[in-house]
Amino acid sequence: MSSAARSRGVSLIEALVALAVMAFGLLGVVGMQATLRFNADVSRQRAEAVRMAQEQMENMRSFGVLSGAAVPSDHEYIDIIAGTDYPAPPSGFANTAFTRVTTVVNPTADNPKMKSVQVAVSWLDRRTAAGGQAESVLLTSNIAEVAPELMASVGLPGDRSATQRPLGRHRSIPVGAGPGPSGDTSSFTPPGAPAGTSWTFLNASGRITNVCSAPGVCVSAPGFLVSGFIQFIDPATPPTPALGENPNGLAASFPTVGMQVALTFPTAPAVPPACYVTSAIQGLTYFCYVPTDSATGVWSGRTGLTPGSLFAATASDVSASLFKVCRYTPNPASHTPAGGNAAHPLDYTAVPSSLTNQNFLMFKGGDGTLAYTCPADGPSPLIDSTTFRHQPSVI
Repeated sequence: MSSAARSRGVSLIEALVALAVMAFGLLGVVGMQATLRFNADVSRQRAEAVRMAQEQMENMRSFGVLSGAAVPSDHEYIDIIAGTDYPAPPSGFANTAFTRVTTVVNPTADNPKMKSVQVAVSWLDRRTAAGGQAESVLLTSNIAEVAPELMASVGLPGDRSATQRPLGRHRSIPVGAGPGPSGDTSSFTPPGAPAGTSWTFLNASGRITNVCSAPGVCVSAPGFLVSGFIQFIDPATPPTPALGENPNGLAASFPTVGMQVALTFPTAPAVPPACYVTSAIQGLTYFCYVPTDSATGVWSGRTGLTPGSLFAATASDVSASLFKVCRYTPNPASHTPAGGNAAHPLDYTAVPSSLTNQNFLMFKGGDGTLAYTCPADGPSPLIDSTTFRHQPSVI
């Protein structure tokens, strides 16, 4: 037989090697297909878990009122609470079950009115024969206690640019101020002040630069403005949260009051503080010039109504012939609110800017038997009318 005839065909060993190589390749393809199928299954489960978490988060966000819904089925803000449920997945997810856990952290008295919400959805995949490995997704968000009709205001900037400020000047400058001696200043005559009195403000910062006692008689006296309202509860009515929100008293029913600033720093300003009170549409309006330290540009001290003989000595005083004064503040936990100077504390510390809306509420000390106290926040969700004792400041 020739050598050509002997070389034809495939030997058994060569065939077995080829089959082994092909078998290893097929095993790899099968493993890859199993991995792809598992990953696709987990991805599908994760997508469904995310949908469940988003659904729960959006349901909590879709409240129609803060509380007191006319229809029980309407969502309320107060209904945003923690809980656990087991949402049923759509068809095609028979190989697992989902658990949804909602965690809600309510704000403390000194924090912004918003709830911190977490929604976690967990399930078991089919990775092991012992029941699968735990998988989960987590969504976190904050939901503000803002009435739905005011939701658009959440997106507004907290501070606007100079071109958007009223009349193109700092927002603390009273609207009644007119053009000042130069183009970058405004001049304001506080209502109730002696004729010729005026204060010059820098339009950009709201800082007072000059104090005038007569036309052309001005001195350089750097300082800031403190302003607000004094409102009253009718002497015949005990103070309540609703009346704190919408006071029903008239200034004419109360003794004439003034305002003062007792400085602790600077101790000897060249021009002393000056406050003026005038009747407003409801209650009284006050404006105070407060001098600042020439080196640091700040001031510290306390504001209050005068004369002191009108006011009770302690918060427990039941006298119907004396009065009590509360200050409106969003942080009523103590005399030093977490919001700092702008939150209207008992004592201001190192004030670096003008302050507005530092408002007060005045009412009778008691009915002769019961001591009246500062009212809590009123019923309207649109107004924070929380008050805290100011005069007297002691219990």
